[in-house]
Amino acid sequence: MGAFVYLLFILATVHFSTAYQEIIPNDPKVNNDPQYHCNTNEKGIGGLANNQTIRIKGDCAEATCKDDKQIIITGCSPVGPPPGCTVLPGDMKKPFPECCFIIACA
Repeated sequence: MGAFVYLLFILATVHFSTAYQEIIPNDPKVNNDPQYHCNTNEKGIGGLANNQTIRIKGDCAEATCKDDKQIIITGCSPVGPPPGCTVLPGDMKKPFPECCFIIACA
């Protein structure tokens, strides 16, 4: 019973960060290869096939090529912790969104 109460306490006091989204327009000057539907030099993305999603190197975020040739970046949103809480670093070895930082409250 004690372990169950402790687990409930942990679940009640740990919050995961929220996500942000950013839109990057297609840049056809980057790559003329027909296998790529979306192209950009931003964030080291390069060319993406339609509906392809990749993890952005060095960041806890991913890029997705959409039908309209826009690239949607989704990543961890930087938020300040509420009073009595601490921001714990995420694990960059994990996939998005598991790599996001965690907000732990006492």
